[in-house]
Amino acid sequence: MKQADAAETSLSQKKSPAGDKSVENDGRELGEGSRVSEGTRGSSNTPRPALFSACIDYLKVTFDWMYMPGDKQFDALFKILLIDNSTYAVNNGNLGYEVKQKFDEGLYIQIGGENTKNALGHNTTLFEMQGHACRLFEERLVHDAPFEANDDYDPITIRSGWLRLLEQIASMGGKCTRIDLPTDDLTGIVPFEDLREKVKAHEYTTNMRSFRLNDQMPHGRDSSEETFTKTAGYSATFGSRDTVQLCIYNKLAERLRHGGTVNTSFWIRYEVRYYHQNAVRAFDGLLRAYEQGKEVEFIAGCLAGCISFKEKRAKGRNTYEMKTWDKWEKFLANVESQEISCRTHSSSTLESNAQWVMKETARIFAVLVAIMPDQCDEMFRYIAENGTNMMDFDDFTKVNNYLLTKDRPQYKNLPDMALAVTKALGSKGHACDEFYNLFFGGGVKLGSAKYTVLPGSQVIDLSKDDDLLDPKK
Repeated sequence: MKQADAAETSLSQKKSPAGDKSVENDGRELGEGSRVSEGTRGSSNTPRPALFSACIDYLKVTFDWMYMPGDKQFDALFKILLIDNSTYAVNNGNLGYEVKQKFDEGLYIQIGGENTKNALGHNTTLFEMQGHACRLFEERLVHDAPFEANDDYDPITIRSGWLRLLEQIASMGGKCTRIDLPTDDLTGIVPFEDLREKVKAHEYTTNMRSFRLNDQMPHGRDSSEETFTKTAGYSATFGSRDTVQLCIYNKLAERLRHGGTVNTSFWIRYEVRYYHQNAVRAFDGLLRAYEQGKEVEFIAGCLAGCISFKEKRAKGRNTYEMKTWDKWEKFLANVESQEISCRTHSSSTLESNAQWVMKETARIFAVLVAIMPDQCDEMFRYIAENGTNMMDFDDFTKVNNYLLTKDRPQYKNLPDMALAVTKALGSKGHACDEFYNLFFGGGVKLGSAKYTVLPGSQVIDLSKDDDLLDPKK
């Protein structure tokens, strides 16, 4: 296996504007040390120098069944990862799981645990790829390629590998709960000192409310050796781990601080981290982008959707009214902003959900009741039961957080919450044929769910008999 290069492997890089042989860095042309490292591989065969590079730097996915040796779907997943899954180290789990299996550096699977079961009471699996595991995966792809490693073919090899991995995860019904998508500036087109001042002066617009700043770096020119000491560091973090975060930090200083060696003189990372439902949407969007060969633009678009740095604010004018900072605009030139919605705190989300239901669905429900007044109770019961099948661990956490704020008892686990819902729904009455035709197109098809939980915690497998819930049978 090839050794990790000083600069992290990136998925792809965006070309400089046509005819621009160098990119501005404090008014200086780029020297060899400022260019993208020759060992920094990408997934599109675009020439250097690059305005930015982008990659996947963290991936966490849950599956609705427990991984066991010999599982054909997981075997296919490990085959794509080029990992022998017959050998692994076993440790105590975390995040509610009992067992943690380590297959490679930063590559883990976790199983077992009462609080990690799904709504049907089944054990689940947590799959995790940390940043180092992502880079090692790319190195294995290049190492095992049927042709000699070079800058023209390596990007294609890496892109193909990630696409196959994401497609396999999607085919297994995996739910992404966290994904980190960094965009790296390796050229200095956005000078660090200028960026630092923009952050300090709040000359930016963002939908993320929380903000933390850790600035331990001395002020000076971006390329000065004194700036990049092993004890120095800089990070600006926007947003929340409940929804989405943007962390801007000096990756070069971080590497040096941990004793690493680098062969570039500038490296600022803009890392967008998506959590929970936002991670699901980001994963789906990234998969579509890979299929279209536009994953780099998508990742940079995620950054553009999180924050926009502005020109210095004029007296009496709002920051939103100011033009986009010219250096920022040049850095993310022609990138389409990806607006992946941000959910707020659990309690306010539940309240806003309830308000949305009242505003958007009340009229529709009233119309349906007008069609079949005698089926009113059945309508609500079937809608709620269908929703029970869709509840996940994020919903469990959200509900318990809300109950905690109201000093009310919390649910033990997801199956406990699902059972409480089914008990509250009570016994089914008679649903007429017109009802079935209206809601299910003639048969009992509860959304895309394979199972449903009936009162008394009875589990029905819909894939075996679609008519089991028909009260007439």
